[in-house]
Amino acid sequence: MEYVNAKRSFNAAKRSLILDTLNQHQDYCGHYPIIQQHSGDVQEYYLEIKGGSLAICKEIVLPGFWMQISNLCLPYQLCLHTRKQEDAFQMHFSLSAELSGYSQESQLDIRNGTGNFLFLPKHLSDYKKNGDLSNCINFEVNFSPEYFYRQFASFSDYYPEFFARVNRGEVALLNSIGMMMLPRMKQIVVDIIQCRLRGPFNKIYIEAKVHELLVLQMDQFSQQIQENHQLNQVDKAKFALVKDLLLSRRKTPSLHELSLESGLNLDKLKKGFKAIYGATIFGYLNDIKMEEARQQLLSMDATVSEIAEKAGYKNPQHFTAAFKRKYGVLPRDMRH
Repeated sequence: MEYVNAKRSFNAAKRSLILDTLNQHQDYCGHYPIIQQHSGDVQEYYLEIKGGSLAICKEIVLPGFWMQISNLCLPYQLCLHTRKQEDAFQMHFSLSAELSGYSQESQLDIRNGTGNFLFLPKHLSDYKKNGDLSNCINFEVNFSPEYFYRQFASFSDYYPEFFARVNRGEVALLNSIGMMMLPRMKQIVVDIIQCRLRGPFNKIYIEAKVHELLVLQMDQFSQQIQENHQLNQVDKAKFALVKDLLLSRRKTPSLHELSLESGLNLDKLKKGFKAIYGATIFGYLNDIKMEEARQQLLSMDATVSEIAEKAGYKNPQHFTAAFKRKYGVLPRDMRH
């Protein structure tokens, strides 16, 4: 039964969270009850660990797929071990994390604000994740192979290399470093997390949102593959220069300035940058600035207005609205 398998997966995740295998700290070990709720075909499991740290995990289980939402605020780096109980296709989104996952078969670098699509076989050896977990928020959707192929069998025609690895029972990633989440993707994740519907409406709503999220992600990777086939190594170096110019200049360069300094015409500059980095030029820069602002809210005593100004917003209200769209909370609530 898929419900049972998903719950087993969550129990394994719980054990991973409360056992610090890297530093051998024992303050995370112990019994933490799982709160279970039912609403029609939807089951929810909720785990919260408090003390010198904070770890919140929530799993939403539907027939054929299950979602895991984790929010970790731990005082030092951990090495988390997880083992797969069954084959699974996974959409993974890092809302706030910089992690490196690895096993004997593969390595996965998780960048903040990116998403990726993976196939994780059940025979995957012990999978370890290293990184700064002082503020780590992740969202993932796991599909059973039966459900995935029943709903999305045609996707295999677009990604032959990925599905060839799947057919051999190997770990597979659509992209080695992931792609920046589109604004619509972020909103869907927030919609799912904040859903308060009950009964059959909950299942229908969540499943529709998950399908939309997967279609957007698959289309994003498809566009990247097509664009990358048209880019040579010289072009890719030029786009790397564009990114460096964006991040290093005190005053944001215009599209015209970026075009002149990189040697790319405006049309190729805009299309190629989005294909490689998964966002428009200024959308990418805004994501970087907003993440810097979020980190400042967590670590600095500066006012919201001061942080908004550093992020390039003359009007603090505009910054507050943009921050709420991106993270689902008001800037002031980040400090509560």
